[in-house]
Amino acid sequence: MKYWILSALLINGGQLVAQIEKPKGFENSSKQVVSGTNIKLISASRINIDPSIPQTEAPKISIDFKTPQFSWTTPKYIQNISPEIIKERNQDSIYLSNYLRLGAGNNSHLLGEVYLSNRPNSKWAYNLSGVHFNANNVVRDQKVANTRVDMSGSRFFKNSSLTTRLFYHRDLNTFFGKDTNISELNSSEVFNISENGKISQNFGFNIDYVSLASRKKPEFRWLNSAQLFETNLRHQEMELASTLRFNSKLSKFSIFGDLSANYIQSNQKQDTASPIETKQLFVDVLPRVKFYHKPTDFNVIGGVNINHVQNNLDSASTKTYVNAHIEFDKGITGLEMKLYGGFDGGLKKNSVRRIHEQMPFFIENQLLKNSYEQYNVFVGVKGKISNQSLFYMNFGGNSIIDQLMFSTVSDKSDTLRSSIDSLGSLKAVYNTVSTVYFRLGAEYLFGDKIKLSGNLKVLNYGSDDVYLHLPSLMYDINAHFSPVETVKIRVGLTGTGNRNNLILAENNKVKVDAVGSILDLNARLDYRFKEKGRIWIQGSNLLNKNYQMWYGLPNYGITVMGGISLGLF
Repeated sequence: MKYWILSALLINGGQLVAQIEKPKGFENSSKQVVSGTNIKLISASRINIDPSIPQTEAPKISIDFKTPQFSWTTPKYIQNISPEIIKERNQDSIYLSNYLRLGAGNNSHLLGEVYLSNRPNSKWAYNLSGVHFNANNVVRDQKVANTRVDMSGSRFFKNSSLTTRLFYHRDLNTFFGKDTNISELNSSEVFNISENGKISQNFGFNIDYVSLASRKKPEFRWLNSAQLFETNLRHQEMELASTLRFNSKLSKFSIFGDLSANYIQSNQKQDTASPIETKQLFVDVLPRVKFYHKPTDFNVIGGVNINHVQNNLDSASTKTYVNAHIEFDKGITGLEMKLYGGFDGGLKKNSVRRIHEQMPFFIENQLLKNSYEQYNVFVGVKGKISNQSLFYMNFGGNSIIDQLMFSTVSDKSDTLRSSIDSLGSLKAVYNTVSTVYFRLGAEYLFGDKIKLSGNLKVLNYGSDDVYLHLPSLMYDINAHFSPVETVKIRVGLTGTGNRNNLILAENNKVKVDAVGSILDLNARLDYRFKEKGRIWIQGSNLLNKNYQMWYGLPNYGITVMGGISLGLF
């Protein structure tokens, strides 16, 4: 109780913040190439549940390549509108985004969502959204439930805006890889978890203040946030963050950058000992200078990443990391292509909440270490092959100290986990990872009705060390077909290469065991009617592959869902 009272007092101190901005254009950086959960594959039954927003699509390819990321949350029709364009768009019906979405499928899949917002005007914009999704394979007690409630509002001024957001997120995951003979005789705590699953809650608020650039001043943003995270397994975490961001554009160069601070306090309680409390304070200074030369179509960004951290995670309680940051792109004369590349590195924050968001199937106290990328260097080419096609290709290498990974065990000392192992849980482990990687992606249009796209990533870890749950191959292929304006069809194939895990075998010997590869065939059909709604049906894991997202945790089999989305007013 004292923990939450303290948290509430800190939150009420007046924080501000913003949501993460999505990158624009080609993905140049190849960052987080080997992040243990950078494979943005989620349970196949949840792939691409959100329908495409009914907007007119121009028959051309935009220059925007990103590694595919599947998410069941709905991209909102409305975005907070910047003051300089509010007057142009306040009559556009696209921004009248009130809608209701319902869906259902096998394995007790249910989906419900409502989104309400005002008609944008020159002073105010606000919205409320709520969504609930759940699925349950009763035979093996494979249950997942997600609830999201978000409220946000914006106040626009002549050259600035203030946006606030309140959110509450709740997730339930059952440990369906558990032993079937668990009883209260083993452990009352383990038995309760096996019966009720793991429940997590994350809530807080954001505020974003933006001051637009003018002739005499640069663009300025003050971004702050406060949030709390807890589970029914006695994990608690508070995080406060503040960022100052600026961007000043001149005729031949621009100066921009971030100055940010994060404070993270985590409590992990134990039965027979005092809670494990960790405190981390991060200060990041990321100055940048961009030079551009339009006659030769050459751009270069130079800067430095300075990451300072104070914590009680290990003996090194205070440390500062300094890495150079360089990016460039150069147009190829006579071709609609560009050469690009870069070099950088830096510190990645890890915490209980971040671990849970990547892999929720842990119970015990987690070892916390921050991952440090010593270097990441890459070079590639991107652009148009023809008016109907685009591509990108790059290769490079990186090295990360204390890369976050997940495994059943880490070493022989984990023999004490016998009662927890009966639940099929995993734990965070860390290792130094060095890779050489190659990535390729392309899109091709056949007229204005058919589009083919694909992405491939190949990684070579270069040693005999075990890299846990990290694939050496990831791919994604999609075909889109729109025979008429109101019908959209998509067929996709997504997968990875083999992955590994560590387990304790006979005589308590650590053994490498295969997690296997992922192969998921999925499809979707959308039919839009009268510009007021759409009917949709989708299927995933259509080949009924028994692949595992995590060791001992197989995915749902063939999953089919359907539903309707309706514009309200």
